[in-house]
Amino acid sequence: METPKQIEAGKTGKLPFWKKPGILHVCHLGIGFTTLFMGFQACQNFVTTLHPKDGYIALGLSYFVLGLSCFFSPIVVQKLGIRASIWTSAFWYGFFVITVMSFFGSFIIPSSILLGVGSAILWSAQPCYINYCAPEGKIAEYSGFFYAFFAFSGIIGNLAAGTIVQTISSTNILLIVLAVFCYAGMFILVFLRHPPRVEEFNNEKKIEPVKFVKDVFGLLKDRRIYLMIFLCCQQGQALSLFFGTFTVLMRYDIIGFVMATYGAADAIGSVFWGRVYDKKGWRPLLYSTPFFAAIGLVGMCFCTMLGNGTFLFYIVAIFYGMVDAIQFNLVFATVAQNFKNENPLPAFAITRCLNSVSSGISFIVYPYMGLYSVVGVFFFTVIMSTVCIQRLHSSLGVTPFKSEVTKFETEDT
Repeated sequence: METPKQIEAGKTGKLPFWKKPGILHVCHLGIGFTTLFMGFQACQNFVTTLHPKDGYIALGLSYFVLGLSCFFSPIVVQKLGIRASIWTSAFWYGFFVITVMSFFGSFIIPSSILLGVGSAILWSAQPCYINYCAPEGKIAEYSGFFYAFFAFSGIIGNLAAGTIVQTISSTNILLIVLAVFCYAGMFILVFLRHPPRVEEFNNEKKIEPVKFVKDVFGLLKDRRIYLMIFLCCQQGQALSLFFGTFTVLMRYDIIGFVMATYGAADAIGSVFWGRVYDKKGWRPLLYSTPFFAAIGLVGMCFCTMLGNGTFLFYIVAIFYGMVDAIQFNLVFATVAQNFKNENPLPAFAITRCLNSVSSGISFIVYPYMGLYSVVGVFFFTVIMSTVCIQRLHSSLGVTPFKSEVTKFETEDT
């Protein structure tokens, strides 16, 4: 447990980064997530290739269920506690990977439903854990640091998957290795320590389920949520674009290596853009997104002309990694900033719901759309997101050159 002097030093940035209060807790969380998602993310890249019909449905269904489960997942986190919620929900990721194997194929749809419920609980507990680790005013920095770990999982997992695919012809062996990664990650998370400010979490007012749901639906009338719809839809569509539309364009044996490049760009970008947000505010992130997205989308179109083994896939993956890193920091910080003077839990629940439903629709609809239609729809969403978030901050009088993210006054997520 950090001393008051260490906590105060951490707030003012006087300590080295690795000695800041709660940073080792975030490292532990990041290592666990990295190991868990080394297996799951690599598997996700191959699902639509191994199961051309059921794969898209399974992924889409998992995101639909995730979105709906966001309405009760904070209550589960409060009942189980942050740590138990994290490691128990991690179990379903490995279970899903196992059902992707050829001899368990008939279970892929039911397992995707369980995955959706588990994902909602996991991603409700994760920001809660970081919130009670980070000193006041350092949410974006700690969040970016965690997400760098999370994005790093794509590098190792996809490199391992690419190596296995090129050396061993058995897909089932690949999936067994990925499932082992998932359960190793769960094992690491079992030993997660309480966050430094866990007493604040324990002393928070307990959620009343009926009131919480009413608060969530009440936000459907909130102008701030209206202006965030396109940003949530952009992040949701990006998952289908990156892990569905993009990966099916390339040769099976290079998917792992290309997506490892994506993961590297995502990891580096997460730390970089998190710090940019803390120092410069939201504008650099917001206006960089259309630039990186446009180059990635145009490059992807050229990939179809140059063949499914072209080196251009690696270049496009870098730009897509940057888009993912920016939008993660932007969504998280925008909610925290605009709901900092009230309970942000309903806002996080409804934005996660919008994000997940958008992913579910995209995974189901995108395969039936032409490539250029997908490109047009996604870029239109990016432009509308940029316009709406600009209007959101401007209308609320938020300065664009200073991060105003402060400690969340959350109840459990």
